[in-house]
Order: sequence, then structure tokens, then C-alpha cells
Amino acid sequence: MKLLAALALAVTAWSCERRPAAAAASPAPASGPVRSATQEKSGWYTYHGGFNLDGVSDTALPDAPEQLWKYKAAGAVTATPVMAEGRIYFSSAKGGLTALDAAGREVWKISIAPDSFTSPPLLSDGLIVLGTGKGVLRAYEAGSGKEKWSYDVGGSVQGSPNRIELPDGKKGVVAISQGDGALHGVDLATGQGLWKMPAVERCDGSAGA
Repeated sequence: MKLLAALALAVTAWSCERRPAAAAASPAPASGPVRSATQEKSGWYTYHGGFNLDGVSDTALPDAPEQLWKYKAAGAVTATPVMAEGRIYFSSAKGGLTALDAAGREVWKISIAPDSFTSPPLLSDGLIVLGTGKGVLRAYEAGSGKEKWSYDVGGSVQGSPNRIELPDGKKGVVAISQGDGALHGVDLATGQGLWKMPAVERCDGSAGA
């Protein structure tokens, strides 16, 4: 505690000595948008941002971004990563799913080879949900990578699964099977199938919520 107090006193004294009095009364204007606490906690939860797929973020980017780190994935990364609370999640073409921290360090990694993830991931309520080439919707715990549940939609899932609010207050996932375009509703917490809309025609897209 004495060391912390001494450091705080030293920083305060340095600030008082180096900062002109006029500057203290008239702070310089901010060079960019001011982030609120809510904005700091914002994330990117689907391939298009929010669950309504609006593609808009409340976090401002610098005019000239600088590369902070890079990570060598096990295969080509063709789907949009998702992120929240300082972690980034992405899949690779060879069936890998990886979680990194904000510094680019690997937190966990799994593989479902020879199957592969074909949809962008959904991040919601502590789960990562993705569709596979063999038509299985899979959910993994965001903290550990442990599989939580799986649900067979009967066809490859190309579009990102999305989260919906259910009438009973629970949350669900909707996903489209590519071949017939049928929309499936699944309980987010358990992976139990809730309903299936009639097949229409091939669909590579995602359902908005």
C-alpha cells in the first residue's frame, strides 16, 4: 500500500509540475469520439455485427490502423471472426475453431475434422454456435471450447446462425439449411429443436432477428 501511495503521489506531483495552469482550466478538445462505458463493452457477435445484422459498430477506428499482432491459423480463415469481452473467435476451412485474447495469444483451439465449419460463428450468452458442412449446428462454451450441444439441420449451413428472443423469455438460435432453405429454430441453452419452417429453395444466407 505504501508503494502504491508513493507512486500515486509521484504521478500527481509530476502532473502538477509539468502541466501549465491554463491547460488545467481549458482541457484540449478530444481528437476523436469519446467512448462510453457501454461502448467499451461492445462486441461483434455475428458476421454482420449485431443480431439485427445492421453491420454497424459503436466503436470508432483510428484513421490509420496499425498491426498489433498476427496469428498463424491451421487453415484458411474465410468467415468473419466474432469478438466480445477481450476475446476473438474464428473458424478455419480445415475444421478448426480458435479463441484468442486481445494480444493475439491462443486461449483454446479445437478441431472437428474431417467435417468443417461452413458458416460464420454466432457469439451469444457464453456460447459460440456454428454450422458445418455435414449439416450439424454445434455450440461450444466460449470460455473453454467444450462442446455444449449439437443439432442436425439436415443440410450444409452456409449462413451465420442468429439469436432470437423466444415468447417464454428464453433465447433461441435460427439457422438455414442451404439445400432446401428450411429455417430451423433451436433452444440456445439446450440445443433442443423447437420448430422447422417449410422448405422453399436453396439459400446461402442468414436470418435477421
